[in-house]
Amino acid sequence: MHAPGREAVDLARMWSLSQAWYGDRLERSFSGRSLEATQRLLDDVGLTTPFWQLRP
Repeated sequence: MHAPGREAVDLARMWSLSQAWYGDRLERSFSGRSLEATQRLLDDVGLTTPFWQLRP
């Protein structure tokens, strides 16, 4: 199902995203993620449609 401003994502892809997104959050060295690093993370899990583009 697609609606304006929304995109459906399968469970396997969301699981991959959640592992990448939260995998390093408890490390002492974690201090956030740049826009570029966040975009790479989304791209790496296959979220590449215009909906997921963070770049201006």
